[in-house]
Amino acid sequence: MKFLQFLKQYIPFLIAALPALVLRDFSPSDELRYISIANEAIAQNHWLAFTYQNIPYADVQPLYIWLLRMWKTLFLHHNMWSIGLLSLVPSLVILWVMNRWVMKFDLGSMRLKDGSQSRRLARFMLCTCLIQLAMSIYLRMEMLFSLWIILALYNFWKLLYQPLGPNDLDIQPQPVVKPHHHHQCLFALYIFLAVFTQGATGFYLIFLITTIYLFVSRKLILWGRVWNWRVWCLLALGFGLWFYGTYLEGGESYLDMMLRELTLGGTIAAPDHHRPWFYLLATIWLDTLPWGPICIIAIGYTLYKKHALASPLQTFYLTVVLVTVVMFSCFRSKLDVYLLPAAPFLIYLGVMQFKQWQWPVRWHWPMIWVGRGILIFLFIAGCAVPWANSYTGSYGDLCHQAKKLHRQLGTEHYHVYKLPRVDGMDAYLHEDPIRISAEDIANGKLHNTLLLMQEDRMKQLNKELDRLNVPDSLRGETLREVGPYLIIRF
Repeated sequence: MKFLQFLKQYIPFLIAALPALVLRDFSPSDELRYISIANEAIAQNHWLAFTYQNIPYADVQPLYIWLLRMWKTLFLHHNMWSIGLLSLVPSLVILWVMNRWVMKFDLGSMRLKDGSQSRRLARFMLCTCLIQLAMSIYLRMEMLFSLWIILALYNFWKLLYQPLGPNDLDIQPQPVVKPHHHHQCLFALYIFLAVFTQGATGFYLIFLITTIYLFVSRKLILWGRVWNWRVWCLLALGFGLWFYGTYLEGGESYLDMMLRELTLGGTIAAPDHHRPWFYLLATIWLDTLPWGPICIIAIGYTLYKKHALASPLQTFYLTVVLVTVVMFSCFRSKLDVYLLPAAPFLIYLGVMQFKQWQWPVRWHWPMIWVGRGILIFLFIAGCAVPWANSYTGSYGDLCHQAKKLHRQLGTEHYHVYKLPRVDGMDAYLHEDPIRISAEDIANGKLHNTLLLMQEDRMKQLNKELDRLNVPDSLRGETLREVGPYLIIRF
C-alpha cells in the first residue's frame, strides 16, 4: 500500500513517459540486438549460452534476456511499452528506495520541519535528471543494474546502523549491535543479481564502495560483518550454479569466453568505447542536467566551508558518487550510462545540502515547476515521435511497410544495400535481410525480392550500375518512400 501511495505521486511522470514508450521504434544499436538474442534463445531453447546471428555471444548476462523471453511469452510478440517497463519500473523503485532511505536514516537533512518538501524536491529532481529520465524510457539493462546496486547498498547500511525513531532529533544514527541475518542474505542476493544483469562490475563497485566507506569512517573492523561467511557462501552457490549450467549448455569453450567477458570484457576493456581518463569527470556535468551541476556546487561549497558533511549517511552518499566515477574512469571502456548508479546519490546528497544551508522552502517550488516543465516537454516530444522514428535511425516503419508489400506482392526475400546495423532487423522481418552490392544487381541475383536502402545512397548505387553498364530495366522499381528510406522491387 505504501508503494501504491508513492506511485500516485508519479502519475505525471508516467503520463509523460507513456508516449515515448508506446510510439517510438526500437533502436537498431542495442534494443534490436537484445531482442534478436532473446528470439534466438527461444528458438534454440537456450537459457544461459546465447547466440547472436547464430554466433556464440557471451557479452550479455542472462537476467535481462530471461525477462525478454518472459515478456515474449506473455504478450506473444515484442512491443515497446511492455519491454519499457523493465526500465520504467526499476526507475520508480529506485525513487521509492531512496525516499525511504533518507526518511529512516537522516532526520537532520530530510525530516525536520520542511523534510517532506525536501524529499519531494529530491524525487522530482531525480526523475527529471537527464540520465535518469533517458534511461527510464530506453531499453537497456543499466536501470535494472542500478536498482540492484542501490538495494545492495541499502542493505549494507542496515547492517551498520539502526533506523532513527519518529521523534529522534539526533542526526547521528546509532550503530547496529547484532545485525539481522536476512540483511546479509539480501545483500548477497542483490550483488548476485547485479552481476547476473551486467557482469562483474556490479561486484567490483559494491565491494569498493563498502570497503572504502568502512575505511574512511574508521569502521573497518566491521568489514567481516558485511562480507561474512554467509555472503560469500551464497555468492559461491549462485555463481557455481550459473557457471555449471553454462558449461552444460554451452560447453567449455563458451564458458571460457563467458568468464572472460564477465570479468574483463564488456565494460572494463571493450575497445569500442575507449575514452580519456577524465571523460566521466567532464560528462557528469552534462549527464545530470539540469540538477547535477547545482548539487555538485552545493556539495563542494559544504566541503570547502566545513571540511566535512553533516551526517554519516551524507558521507556514504559522497563515497558512492566518488567511487563510481573513479572506478569507471579507470576502465578502458567509458560510457555516460556508467554514471547512472551514482545519479540518485548525487541528487539526494545535493538536496541535503540545501537543508543544511537553510534554503527557504519557497525556493523549492520554482525547481519543482522546472521539473514539471521537463515532463511536459517529454510528453510533447513523445507524441511527436511517430513523425521522427525513421529519421532517428530506427527501422520499424521501414520494416512494417516492407512486410506489408511482401504479403501483397508475394516476394521471396528482403535485401539491403549499405544499411547500417541491420543485424537486428529480423526482430521485425522474422528473417535476416541479405546484404547485396552493385555487382549482385548487375549479375541478376535479385529476383522477386524487395531491396531496402537509404535514399541518399541511390545516386551512389546508380553510378556503380552505370559503371557496370546495367540497363534501367534491371535496376528495380521504387515502390515506396519511408522517411529517408526506399523500398525497391526487383
